Parts: sequence; C-alpha cells; structure tokens
Amino acid sequence: EHHFSTERPDISADVDWRLFTDYLPGTHAILDVGCNGGHLVKALRNMQKAAWGIDLPQVLANASACYAGYPVLIPCNLEVAYTIPTPDGIQFDLVLVLGVLEHLVTYDVFLPKVKAVLAPRGLVVVTTCNSRAIPIEPLHYRHFTVEELVQLGVAAGLETLTVSRLGVNDTGLKVVYRGIGCE
Repeated sequence: EHHFSTERPDISADVDWRLFTDYLPGTHAILDVGCNGGHLVKALRNMQKAAWGIDLPQVLANASACYAGYPVLIPCNLEVAYTIPTPDGIQFDLVLVLGVLEHLVTYDVFLPKVKAVLAPRGLVVVTTCNSRAIPIEPLHYRHFTVEELVQLGVAAGLETLTVSRLGVNDTGLKVVYRGIGCE
C-alpha cells in the first residue's frame, strides 16, 4: 500500500493512494494540482509515470532544490492565471485536485481551466471538504455539497462519474469527473 508524506497542513500526513490508484493504469500524463513540495509527483515519477505538479510560486520555492534539473513542478497562482501552464502543451489523462478546491476564492472558474488541459477521455479526481465539515478551517474559503460539485462539473463541461463520501463523519467528498467533448 502506497502512502506519501506531505507538509500540507490542510490534509492528513498520509494520503491514501486508494483515492486515485484505480485511475493510474493506462495514464500517459498526470497533473497534481496543489502539489506542495511535489512528494506525490516524485513518487509517481519513481513508478515510471509522467507526472507534473503545480502550486503557488512561494510554495514551490522550497521544493525547487529537491528537483534541480528536474522541471516537473510548475509555479502558478491559479487564482489569477487565465490558463494552467503546461510543458509543451501536454494534455493530461489524469488530473488530481486533492484538498485544493476549498482553498480557492475563484473555485467557480477553476474546473474549466482544468478541463482545458484534459486529454480526450481524461479524468479529474477532486477531494474536498463537504458542508458537514464544521467549523470551516482558517484557510478554507468554503465547503461544498454534492449538488454544488456536480453543478461545478456541469458548468465546466465535465461529466460526474462517481461521488463518494470520505472521512469518519462523512466530512469529505471525492468526485471523479470525465471531460465532455474532449474527444
């Protein structure tokens, strides 16, 4: 069983790979949005997966020393960027958005940016806090209901494939989307 360590204070120290390993076979390019130090990117690269990560420049500044000569971490403020910058215009088969959506003020325009870098039949795995997670953490701008996440997907041109509740008290949600019209 794979786990990786993270320094993100907003998610547990060990993220369970079962959140997304079902979607790894057959993937050619993976993007970890909110990658922090790139721990997951490094682990996926060690598994011979083509993986990249994207996060705020100030977050990646500390990680850059670990990846000297290894340009897989993309500095970008997704709140203000019109698009997600990708190396050589790569389209991703799998985009992981683990514990990120609740941190975005502009969450409503985020998923269309993700869809724009999604390969045909590509998948997006989102985990986030749901509306049962009370109180809202200081760095969380909002929590979501299942219906809101489905609607965000529809607005972005994404089909909702599955929705799962996470956590002991169902305080988290996992949604898997597939691009519509990406084919």
